[in-house]
Amino acid sequence: TTDIYTRWYSSAASDVYKRQEDLSSTASSYERVSSHDLDHYNAQPGGWDVQASQLSKGSFGSVIRAVKLPGIMAYDNHWACAALIEGQSPPGWYMLGASVIPERDKLQWCGKSADRGVLACASPGNEIEFSFAKNTHDVVLLVSPDLLQRAAGDGIIEQISQSRYLNFPGAEPQLTKFLLELLESVESRPQLLQQPAVASRLRSRVLRAIEECFSSQMPEAAELHLDSREKAVHLARKHVTTANGHTSAWDMAQAAGVSQKTLETAFKQILGITPGQYLRVNHLNIAHHQLAAAHRNDLSVTETAISLGFTNMGRFSMAYKDLFGESPSQTLSTPPRLIEP
Repeated sequence: TTDIYTRWYSSAASDVYKRQEDLSSTASSYERVSSHDLDHYNAQPGGWDVQASQLSKGSFGSVIRAVKLPGIMAYDNHWACAALIEGQSPPGWYMLGASVIPERDKLQWCGKSADRGVLACASPGNEIEFSFAKNTHDVVLLVSPDLLQRAAGDGIIEQISQSRYLNFPGAEPQLTKFLLELLESVESRPQLLQQPAVASRLRSRVLRAIEECFSSQMPEAAELHLDSREKAVHLARKHVTTANGHTSAWDMAQAAGVSQKTLETAFKQILGITPGQYLRVNHLNIAHHQLAAAHRNDLSVTETAISLGFTNMGRFSMAYKDLFGESPSQTLSTPPRLIEP
């Protein structure tokens, strides 16, 4: 098989994006980062302003492979644990993303199951929320506004600005496949990205892939519409946030306007846990964030637990370790653990 750099660099000179651009002053790079710290989710390329909450038991684990080109960032995520992510998409970037393993409810993006044919999207600085199950693999493309306009046109930018996802049954798999091929090939020879000519050609190929994706089939302009179960979970979680976590599963069901049984079914289908488990996990994640951000002399485990309504320190420590794979005191005393192979 011809090497991907050779294939792309020697592609037709009639490339519509071929420009005499000097990229020598703009760094292009490849990096692979592994993390076992929940609070390092913000280390993703692009500067996501988000907070991650772990939903499944075990040490949090993630692997991110990222290719950075001028005006473009392409990366994929492998997640060992289920998690819920809330916050804002990267400022200055349009985002396109998809689940590599398109099983139903494997990845929820802004209340929509990112099954095959659904392309997640976000404008710069959008409020976003998504969750994923254990062992999820997704791929993300960040594009600067000027490059996306150049590759896809104003119509696509308007659609992305009005929605959080595009119904895209024809082209989404092709874009996903292309991005994975890009990452896997660059990973084998990352040093070539230091050559401006190679970086320029790769960027042109990414832009062409975007153009081909959107020109092959116009996606449906989809308004964010939640089905009954997604709406119930959304309203219940919003109630938990408003109540600062001091509520009950019964109150959550009342806020969502459904029975407790219906809400429990919806939570299990979307987040993989019951409303009661969500409340406990929510408190434990708040504790984790506080302890991870504090210094030993500034905060104690006991103070943190009591402030969140835990009265039995033994049970709190056991529940904490069961979820995160380490004790509260270990989180408080251990520096951030970021590993780059």
